[in-house]
Amino acid sequence: MLGNDGPEGRSFNLEGRQDLAHAALNSMSTDILDVILNEYPSLVDERDEEGNSCLSFGASIGFYKGVCNLLDRSTSSAFECNDDGSFPIHVAVEKGHIEVVKEILKRCPYSKHLLNKKGQNILHIAAESGKFEILRHLTRYEQTNLLASEQDVDGNTPLHLATIKWRPRAVCELGGQENLLIQNNRGLTALDIAESKLKPHYIYRERYTLLVLVEAHVQNDPRCRHTMTPTRSITPKGGRNKDYINALLVVAALIATVTFTAGFTIPGGYRSSTPNLGMANLATNTRLLLFLIYDILALEISFVAVVSLILAQLGDPALYQSFARVAMALVCLAIYFMSLAFFVAMVIA
Repeated sequence: MLGNDGPEGRSFNLEGRQDLAHAALNSMSTDILDVILNEYPSLVDERDEEGNSCLSFGASIGFYKGVCNLLDRSTSSAFECNDDGSFPIHVAVEKGHIEVVKEILKRCPYSKHLLNKKGQNILHIAAESGKFEILRHLTRYEQTNLLASEQDVDGNTPLHLATIKWRPRAVCELGGQENLLIQNNRGLTALDIAESKLKPHYIYRERYTLLVLVEAHVQNDPRCRHTMTPTRSITPKGGRNKDYINALLVVAALIATVTFTAGFTIPGGYRSSTPNLGMANLATNTRLLLFLIYDILALEISFVAVVSLILAQLGDPALYQSFARVAMALVCLAIYFMSLAFFVAMVIA
C-alpha cells in the first residue's frame, strides 16, 4: 500500500513492496508504474512469488507500454535471469507477444543469443511452443541463421523440437540444408525423429510434418532417396475392404437419388388450377409434413455417408476404419428414415 508519511505527502511506506511493481504492470497502467518506480527505483529489480523479474512479468502479459517503460529505465533488465532460468525475451516468445519481442530485440539485440537452463535459444522456444508468427519474424528479419543450428542440452536444434511437437509450418521455416543433417545426442536427425514417432493412426499434422521433412531433404540433396518403412501398411488389407466400401457407396448413392426424387413427387400431387396453381394438394396435411421431414433426413444422411465413404478411400487405415464404421451407421439410419417416409406416403395415399 502507498501511505502518506509526511506533512507534504512526499514520503511513502510500502507494505509488501516486492510485488508492487508487478501489480502496477498487471493493472496495465504506466502512470501507476511511473509513480511507484520514480519513488522507489529499486523495485524494478524485485521478483514476484514465482521468481519473475518485472520485465519478464510485463513480457508474459504482453504489456507493451510497460515493457518499453522498463527498458527506458534500464536495458540491463533484459539480461536478468528468472528463477526458472529463462530471460524476458524467452517469456515473450513463449507467450506469443510479437510486439514485445520486437521491442526487446530492438533495444537489446544481443538478447537473442541468451539461453535458458535447457540451453535453448529463442528459436528453440518459438518452435517448441508453436509460435509460428514469431518464428517467421525471427528467421526472416532478425538475423538468426546461426541460432537455427544451435543445439540444446539434449542436442536438439529448433528443427528437432518443431518435429517432436509436430509443427509442420515451423519445420518448413527451419528446414535448411545444414539443419536437416544435424544429429541430437541420440544420433537422430529431425527426419529420424519423425519416422520413429509416427504412428499408423496419425493422419494430418503428423504426416504433413513428415512430408515437409522428406521434401526438404529431396530439395536440398537431389541424390537423396530416403525410404520410409511404415510400422503398418497404410492401405487396407485385401480386396474385400474395397468391395465393402464400393457396395456402401452404391447403396448411399441410391438412397440419395430416391429421396431426392421423392421430394419433387410428393404424395397427393399438385394443384393444376387456380387459385394456388402448383401448390401441393395436401399442403395442410400434417402427415405430408412428416413425410417431407423423413425424406429430407434420409437425403441429408445419405449425403454425409457418401462423403464419409469417399474419405475412407484415401488410404489411411485410421481413416478407413473410422469412416467406414460411420458410413455404415449412416446408411442404416438413412434406410430407416426412407422406410418411414415410404410408410407415411402409403398412409396418405
